[in-house]
Amino acid sequence: TSSKDMREKDTTILRRRRQGEYLLRQCLADYCKQNQQMDLPVDALKMIPTSHFYFPYPKTADNGRGFGCAISLLILETTPELKSLQEVIKKAFPPDERHGGGGGEKDCGDKHRKQESAQPPNEDAKFQPHMALVYAPEDHENVTNGWLEEHTAKREQEKRYLHWIQPTNLSDSVNAAISVKGAEERKKPHNMKPAWNARYLSIWSTEGMLDEWFPIAKLDLLTA
Repeated sequence: TSSKDMREKDTTILRRRRQGEYLLRQCLADYCKQNQQMDLPVDALKMIPTSHFYFPYPKTADNGRGFGCAISLLILETTPELKSLQEVIKKAFPPDERHGGGGGEKDCGDKHRKQESAQPPNEDAKFQPHMALVYAPEDHENVTNGWLEEHTAKREQEKRYLHWIQPTNLSDSVNAAISVKGAEERKKPHNMKPAWNARYLSIWSTEGMLDEWFPIAKLDLLTA
């Protein structure tokens, strides 16, 4: 690779990062404005875990665009705040190249995504917030022998995500409900759910296989 090619690559990456950061800030501003109109909170974006879920995603899925792996997911509650953010994101960014659903036509340097944005969105694609805990190749022994599926089911049975919520991540009212050694155990208010506060909004390039993915831009919600 020549030095000229390297400079052009660095320039492209820098351009994409700047454009990505600009779009993220615009999305955050629109999200706050929309939430104020809808009387939704804007000071924190909570992620409430609800269940563990095993999701096989072979290469043959989505017209041959599947990842070729099995995924252990943590499903998040579709809160009004996350739905609001999703609507804002759909207006700013091109649709996902596998499922559609976006409305923006801004180019973040990904030609494939820009081309896909001209296609009609897939209205049947349901918005389901989630976190991917494990991506395992579909031919991996722990996938073919059923271990990952069984392990994910065990995590769900044990509600493992409840053990991942640290007291520092919970609100004061929930902290007050956590039993302390030597103190009388108090019941948690029925309307309080264990949750994390989202810390970042980020953009990733998801062209190609998993090892080709990379972050384009990230916005810290705590300082934005």
